[in-house]
Amino acid sequence: MARTAMTGHDPAHQGARLGLSRLLTAAVPTDQNTLRRGIAALWHLSLKESLSVTELADLLPCDKSQASRVLKVLGEYGMVTRNAETQRYSLGWLVYAFSVRVSGRQMVSIAGPIVRTLAVRTEQTCWIAAQSGHEVLTLYTSRPKSGQIIVNEWAGGVPPGGVVPIYCTASGRALIAGLADETVEALLKDATYDSCGPNAPRSFEEIRARLEDVRRQGYCVTVDELQRGTTSVAAPVHDGVGSPVMAIGLSGKTTSLRGRHDVIAREVVLASKHITSLLFAERAAGARGAAPRRGSTA
Repeated sequence: MARTAMTGHDPAHQGARLGLSRLLTAAVPTDQNTLRRGIAALWHLSLKESLSVTELADLLPCDKSQASRVLKVLGEYGMVTRNAETQRYSLGWLVYAFSVRVSGRQMVSIAGPIVRTLAVRTEQTCWIAAQSGHEVLTLYTSRPKSGQIIVNEWAGGVPPGGVVPIYCTASGRALIAGLADETVEALLKDATYDSCGPNAPRSFEEIRARLEDVRRQGYCVTVDELQRGTTSVAAPVHDGVGSPVMAIGLSGKTTSLRGRHDVIAREVVLASKHITSLLFAERAAGARGAAPRRGSTA
């Protein structure tokens, strides 16, 4: 189906404000459709084992011919592969190579084992997530039984690569608790308070009150907020100088975690501090060393 070109909008600015999921499904400017559809195609393929041209066209959304052209170019660069029998497409090895370069040296090699240990110690599904506009992007998860980082599978209600609202998730509120209320309100300007669990906040005033708890405790607990029957606990991972760059946490059945929030939260906070110290030790040391000089009158 043809899409109407957007006018009078800066797509990059819009995406930062609206969040990843809405950017990937928004109308695409006609002068930028190839690159943006290619990025969206890779994202949709990351959530599915495979997709046909028709299925991808419905997801992007665009004409089937446009989806076919996008897949052809991605195939030429090894970013997607096509099954000769089924004619269905899946991610290619070049995408894997990129992911190793981006995350392998730090996220997987350093944070991954800590997430895995947390999953084993708490016997819950654990994950790391990052902010994307007014949403949270799940980066990867680890389940206690397998002890492995899970890719493209549902875990704790959220698939790696999937996005969820920032205001009703433990990881989301852990990430924005350090922001001023005015900044949070602006971030959530286009958020819609629906499609979540029975205990999710329904207004910014409710969010403001719950953020105060996160600021006081240093972690966030959500009970039946993202979805009924699920409790999540999360703490921010800081960059060494106080700014959160991602959140580590866990999700489990509300019934199994009832009465254990404080104990579980201690484990999560320790894990977040461990990742911070390993990833950003040098930056933190530099900040500590620079502090006296900033206050010097010499």
